[in-house]
This record gives sequence, C-alpha cells and structure tokens, in this order.
Amino acid sequence: MKTETLVIDKDSTGKLWATWQQGNRIYVNRTVGDDRTWGTPFALPVAGASVTVDDISAVVSFGGNKLGVMWSNQTSSSDAMYFAVHVDGQPDTTWEASRTAIQGPGSEDDHITSSRSRRTAAVASSPPSRRSSRARRHR
Repeated sequence: MKTETLVIDKDSTGKLWATWQQGNRIYVNRTVGDDRTWGTPFALPVAGASVTVDDISAVVSFGGNKLGVMWSNQTSSSDAMYFAVHVDGQPDTTWEASRTAIQGPGSEDDHITSSRSRRTAAVASSPPSRRSSRARRHR
C-alpha cells in the first residue's frame, strides 16, 4: 500500500486512531486493547469519502470526547474538503454524517493542518488564478 499521508491521534478513551487514503477511499483504524494492537482498517462510513489517489486525510481529537477526520476530495463531482465526527465510546464504525467544510473549484488542494486546542483547520486551496489559505472553525 502507498499513501501520501498517515495521521494519528489519541481519543479521550485512550484509543489511537489513524487515517489515510487507500484505493480511492478514506480509511480509519484504531487500537484495540493497547497502543501496539490495531484493529481491522475500514473505509470511513460517510458520504464524500470516495476520493482520488491524490487526496489526503487528517484526524484530530477535540471537545473532550470527540474525534474528527478531515479529508480532501478532488473528484470532479465534489471538489471539497469534508469533516466527519466520531463520539468517543460509540461503536467504532458509528460516525455522524459528514459535513462540507469548504467547497468549490480548487478548494481541495490536499493540504490540511489542524489544531485540537482551537478546533481549527487550515487548508490550502488552489483557485485557477492564485493559491490561498482558508481556515474554518468546527463548533
């Protein structure tokens, strides 16, 4: 397997979570039992998680009991950055519906930086005429 990025964070229950792009889907996995034992990876079970080979994802814990995954989606039908939330302690495959964080041509240029302390994600975008950065705060 080749992936452009693999991002890891720990939720409030002590599980490590990882996310990456594989086979044109956004995947997640988590530890089971201890930090050395990983479960079976699964495709993120939300809308917008079918992506291109050039898309990336990031995971961040926030709000005391939540875990979020943000990913780029450069498919011609989407051109967006998405965000999905998992509440710690819920079944691992139970996620809230994905939300569109930003959408439009060039908005999904697969650069993501997140901050758990401020619940902010900065993403680089590539409009045809210039490159810019935008930030969006998750509430």
